[in-house]
Amino acid sequence: MNALWQRLDQPGMDHAWCSERVFGGRWVTLDPNGPSSGEYRFTLDDRWGVTQALVDWVNGTGECSTLAMADGHWHAEGSVFLRTTATAVDLSETPATNTLAIRQLNLEVGQTQTLEVVYIRPHPFTCHVVAQTYSRLNVAHYRYQSGAFVSVLTVDNAGWVVSYPQLWTKLNTTP
Repeated sequence: MNALWQRLDQPGMDHAWCSERVFGGRWVTLDPNGPSSGEYRFTLDDRWGVTQALVDWVNGTGECSTLAMADGHWHAEGSVFLRTTATAVDLSETPATNTLAIRQLNLEVGQTQTLEVVYIRPHPFTCHVVAQTYSRLNVAHYRYQSGAFVSVLTVDNAGWVVSYPQLWTKLNTTP
């Protein structure tokens, strides 16, 4: 499966794909300092939890960064900076990582669950564990909350985000 999204809050695109137990993608955006881009690749367990991660990007000033994770140890520039048991990842530059949480939680309509998530924001760089809550409102809608931020996400049958109000819209998808 794969999907393509357009950013709504600034110029940008994201393309994500999933094959077997590997989930990845590439984003391109125009941040305040200029064009930036990045790639992500996650190895998944049989419950859609992230067991290994690699995120590379170049920001608008040309600065390159790499994050890697194995066994809950997050590395940047060769040094461990975060240890966690969280198996969900939220990368701010893509709605695709919401699909990971939605598939991992596998909620029935009316259910709500909070999970620990490693939140990654490339510019300015932050990476830390946060609590995020998903509530399945109906077959195609989830209420998503992280701190004070709340949004209602529309998803397709595969769990890909179709609409992330004011931030993303899906342009296509294939099985």
